[in-house]
Amino acid sequence: MAAEEKDVMEMQVVGHEVPRVDGLTKVKGSAVYGDDIVLKDMLYGVCRYADIAAGRVEEIDLDAALQVPGVVKIATWRDVPGESHIGVVMADYPPLVNENIAFLGDVIAAESYEAACQAADKISVRYTPFEPITRVEDALKSDAQLIHPGSASNVINHHHTIKGDIDAGFAASSHIFEREYEVGYQEHA
Repeated sequence: MAAEEKDVMEMQVVGHEVPRVDGLTKVKGSAVYGDDIVLKDMLYGVCRYADIAAGRVEEIDLDAALQVPGVVKIATWRDVPGESHIGVVMADYPPLVNENIAFLGDVIAAESYEAACQAADKISVRYTPFEPITRVEDALKSDAQLIHPGSASNVINHHHTIKGDIDAGFAASSHIFEREYEVGYQEHA
């Protein structure tokens, strides 16, 4: 075997454990996480999430939350300069909700930690609830409530990919596995 081939073979990972660079510090309990960092005059933020899965925010009352000792600021959508929506395919996600609740995880407001948690519980929100859309088939119906009001439909992107010849691929395959798969919700942070 040539030296070059041997080097390539030793670099293969499949079937071998790969040491984690952070493993030892995590096992020993000495790893430093973002929550372990404390800076002078640091403020803490908490989010107040929607109490409903779908609907419209009619009114937000921050008065009781602002009276909690230690609260410095409660940020709402009014505090976001520039574009109020972000997104990968299209800008359809408001980090801080103005009025439309599109899913249970929408953020209503954010603020300053023990005190911030208490304050978040004291934010009073009056909603007009809508029946949530929980199935793709329901979202695609012609009379479906629009998840994002003002959109033409609940389809935000259509992309059709053809790569190769599926019939030829199946004909050449010794095994074919056909199943339905679902992936969980993922968030970048």
